[in-house]
Amino acid sequence: GKPDGYTIGYFNAAFVADNLMSKSDIDCNKYSFIMRTHVSTRVINIRKKSPFKTWAEMMAAGKEKELKIAAGNFGRGHYIAGILVKDATKMPARLIPFPGSAENANALIRGDVEMSINLEESSTPLIESGEFGVLTTLSETSMYPGVQSIAQLGYPELADPLALHFLLIAPPNLPKDVSDTLIAAAKKVFRDKDFLEKAEKMGIHVNPLYGADAARVAKGVFKFYEEKTPLIAKYLK
Repeated sequence: GKPDGYTIGYFNAAFVADNLMSKSDIDCNKYSFIMRTHVSTRVINIRKKSPFKTWAEMMAAGKEKELKIAAGNFGRGHYIAGILVKDATKMPARLIPFPGSAENANALIRGDVEMSINLEESSTPLIESGEFGVLTTLSETSMYPGVQSIAQLGYPELADPLALHFLLIAPPNLPKDVSDTLIAAAKKVFRDKDFLEKAEKMGIHVNPLYGADAARVAKGVFKFYEEKTPLIAKYLK
């Protein structure tokens, strides 16, 4: 698209992970970054009647038998997040691919697997109903009492890259005056009280960054995945 401010896009950083194993003509680092709107957190869920409730108990259970974790579509964002967690933590679990988050959750409900990777937003109703528990959150901190985040478990390097940063972007070489106009409009929206209240009701935790700050975070995530490509490739062969 022409860098005129009339063509913009919206994607999350998992797009990069999804395309690691395929050649692309797109260099995501060259986008013009308008803003990061919010961050979604991945969680590892367990069943209400899970034989283990904590990370330490899960690691101990894995010594008795190999555990299974529903990890979404093979080679896509959730699955790659599972690879990185498994490799870093030596998690004693086999990654089981499913078509998507809904299938992940259903596999856990049926008892086909002991754990499931989901987005916090999609698993919240099942957590609130007591159907699911949370083993860990793939984030810096955990909002669940008694649950340690992946950073608190000793792997802070995974927290930011494994979150889903949602980005508003434009084509490369967007003129500064056009970028400034779009950023000013975005700031106006994200300061609107009614908008923020509606977002919160939808379970969207607004966390905006603009311009250079959004670019810095996005490029950091891209670099992380690029550096992990050889490791990820071993699992996807």
